[in-house]
Amino acid sequence: MSPPSGQTGAQLRQTATLKSLAGTPAYDAAWLKAQYPAHVQTLALIDKEIVSGTNPLVKSLAKNARPVVARHTQMVNRGVCHA
Repeated sequence: MSPPSGQTGAQLRQTATLKSLAGTPAYDAAWLKAQYPAHVQTLALIDKEIVSGTNPLVKSLAKNARPVVARHTQMVNRGVCHA
């Protein structure tokens, strides 16, 4: 699987929305709402790589990254990503 060449249309819209909220009280909640599904999707991709990846280096990197991404996912879900 090749890395993406850029943001999808949905990601670009999400980025624009977050930029428009920067500096407002609504920003933190919107950022957390955007980050949680992104982290969950990242975990799924990491898990897929660990199970079915063919490059030993990439699999090793995925295994090392998984606990960090899992912890960040929990932090985002609890709204304590600043901790």
